[in-house]
Amino acid sequence: MRASFRYLRPLSQEEACQLKDKHKDAAKCIAGGSDLLIQWRRGQAVFDYCLDLTHISDLRHYECTSNELRIGAIATLSDLEKAKPQNQFMSCIGTAVKLMCTPQLRTLATAGGNLCNASPAGDLGVVFVALGAEVTLTSCSGERTIPIESFFVGVNKTQLGEEELLTGVRIALPDRDVGATFSRIGRTVVDIAQANVATCITVGSDGVIEEARIALGAVAPTPIRSESAEKMLLGLKLDAVRDSTIRQAADAAQQTAKPISDIRASAEYRSYVTNVLVRRSLQQSIQSIKGA
Repeated sequence: MRASFRYLRPLSQEEACQLKDKHKDAAKCIAGGSDLLIQWRRGQAVFDYCLDLTHISDLRHYECTSNELRIGAIATLSDLEKAKPQNQFMSCIGTAVKLMCTPQLRTLATAGGNLCNASPAGDLGVVFVALGAEVTLTSCSGERTIPIESFFVGVNKTQLGEEELLTGVRIALPDRDVGATFSRIGRTVVDIAQANVATCITVGSDGVIEEARIALGAVAPTPIRSESAEKMLLGLKLDAVRDSTIRQAADAAQQTAKPISDIRASAEYRSYVTNVLVRRSLQQSIQSIKGA
């Protein structure tokens, strides 16, 4: 028999924080419920209170200004999918969400829920790591903002405090040429990724690569970056990046990955596919800059 819980419906962010502060870990937040309800039915998630955040309109937004992108915690994957791709970052996010679950589920599943579930194979986490995102955690004591890389601490574990809510994601938009790409592979088009990769290349006015971010998913307990692969690209002229350089960076990223074998794929397959996805993503990111 599944454990019962009491349903609570806060109507503001402040009320939600008060309820979370009162009930701590005994209360779980829900929006789309595409992860939490499955875990509850299986008996993997047990809680006394369920905080429905869907009536807090302030948490459902997707805004792009000249210098930053802001995503509310309960913005749905469908919201992100339908947004006009005004820049490379929005285009990369849109590509990722179109590859996640089914169209029906995308109308329910939320950005915040995907991040808080903290699956090693979560697609948005990998994208946001590559884009250098920050998350805002809110409680009755105020707000704190941390890099997305610090937010994930283990399989289905985050830095979210027992009295805190994840209320939004912020991504600074560079004022230079940038190319960002997401790639994944799964057993079916709607299955959890066997491996996923996101890359982001930033180029200065002189055509030199100033920043490279290569994020890997489903190959470690959390989304990770391959700094050794990134360093191989820094300081190079974009036009001077050859296929051999990209292959070397992909090999380095493959060495960074520490995958495991499970029901979806073997560790050896994940390692091999990570190399392929990094090569493809880097090529596409570089080509998108040249095309722009």
